[in-house]
Amino acid sequence: MNYDIRKAALIAICFAVLIMFFSMMTADNADKQVYHEYKELGDGWMYSFDGESKPVSLPYAFSNPDRKDFKISRTFHTDMPDIAHDLYLVSYYCNFDIYLDGELYYRCDKRSRQVPGMVYVIVDLPEKLAGTTITIEYKPHLDIGKFRITVPYLGDKGDIVRRLFIDNMFDTAFLLIITVVGAFLVMIGAFIRFNVKYMNINILSTGLFSLFSGTYMMARIEWVRVLFDIDYILYLIEFNSLMVLMLPVLMLLMSVFTGTSKVIVNVLLHFNILNILAEETLSLLNIRSLREMLPFNHIVLIITTAAFLYCLYARREIIDEYKFEITVSIIPLVVFSALDVGMHYLRANIRSGMLLKIGIIFFLCFELFFILKKYNKVNRELQRYDLYREMALTDMATGLSNRNAYERLCKRLEASKNDYDNICCAVFDLNSLKMTNDTLGHAAGDELICALAGVLKDIFKDCGNIFRTGGDEFIVIMLNENETVFNERIEKVSSASDSIRLAGNIKIDYSFGAASYSEGVYPCIADMVKEADNRMYADKKRHHEANNRKQIMS
Repeated sequence: MNYDIRKAALIAICFAVLIMFFSMMTADNADKQVYHEYKELGDGWMYSFDGESKPVSLPYAFSNPDRKDFKISRTFHTDMPDIAHDLYLVSYYCNFDIYLDGELYYRCDKRSRQVPGMVYVIVDLPEKLAGTTITIEYKPHLDIGKFRITVPYLGDKGDIVRRLFIDNMFDTAFLLIITVVGAFLVMIGAFIRFNVKYMNINILSTGLFSLFSGTYMMARIEWVRVLFDIDYILYLIEFNSLMVLMLPVLMLLMSVFTGTSKVIVNVLLHFNILNILAEETLSLLNIRSLREMLPFNHIVLIITTAAFLYCLYARREIIDEYKFEITVSIIPLVVFSALDVGMHYLRANIRSGMLLKIGIIFFLCFELFFILKKYNKVNRELQRYDLYREMALTDMATGLSNRNAYERLCKRLEASKNDYDNICCAVFDLNSLKMTNDTLGHAAGDELICALAGVLKDIFKDCGNIFRTGGDEFIVIMLNENETVFNERIEKVSSASDSIRLAGNIKIDYSFGAASYSEGVYPCIADMVKEADNRMYADKKRHHEANNRKQIMS
């Protein structure tokens, strides 16, 4: 059974998408049947910072340039509904302590300056919470200027994870699709050779970019952070994949530009590689964290973008179709990446990384479209080539291989004749074609040629190579077959021909000669065919002499 990896990948994607949509459709019923009610704790909080207190509703954002501790507190109502008691809490670049009625209940110290980032935890609180006062004291571990307190959830852990999964459905689907597509493209680009300019580098670069994007997004998905307690690993995946994200794009640009522009892109590629090595070294030595060096990554991105735009402007007059396609793909990525960086430093109230995801989607969609377009174009050219090749090697009248194909086979056999146990050859030639053409017309002669061709195809189609090498001359070559079987096939040609009568009561009358390379008397394949041809002419001579005797006797 032939295994088609493209069909298997498509089936896997479709199956995953169906499961995802089925889960979404049955979400409400599943909530009623399995999960507890959960509650958003957005109201009733008292915010305390720098000696001042005030009531706030969450989420709440504020400035804290000095990286001072701050806390929030609230009292659970006595009429709280009977819900599960898992508290889901997200902390932005802060560790925290949880106090119940003034006593320390939980301490989170998962982050440090060396490994900064967001903290996602689910804390199991006591069952009796009514009337209890909860205080969360935040301890920033990184100076980010502006902090944000998110809304905690109180409920069942399974319900919270499920809720997060539904809220992150877009990210999850995005991750699934681009990761599978990326892995598939990397395999194609790495292991399949396309004899088309830029095809392999285009596919490989797009696949690598898709894989890096997928790992970057995976590390940022909220339900993944909650479900898998591997913060440090996810932190490394997030920032390392973000650092290498531009490398495949620069690889694409290397194939686009020439001259000075190509030199600039080459310098940028090496500059990005050196930046990655430097940041990894500083992080490994605990001198700077990857998060602290993010602004420098943004500077590298800005420099790379500016250089790309300059090269694009400088070479605008000689942009061919391929360069235009790459440009169309990269510009949305550049624009949305720049907007995402701007929103990051403006602390805008927008979901982190959303604009970058949009740019990635545009880039991948355009690149996949252009790859498929080029593949279809190449496929059509190959089909035309195959058609022309078949026409060049096929006799249109009989459907058999023609003399060009015969000569190709002879050259191949001559180079590898010692690899075969036996090579048998038979030459067939019609005896009465000229008389048929003269008396009944060329249409009847063509019918006679096609009739013999049909007989040869029926007898040798599964074991021999059949060629029409002249007007009424045919050659059959059999490989690795003993002479007894070969002679039996030739006798079947005689029997089948005798049973056929064409219009005007014409029968298939032919002469033939056969030879075998196993006889060991021929220095080359051409001499074996020549011997078969000589034997055919000897048979034709005997046939004419017999006909002449019949005419004399009559």
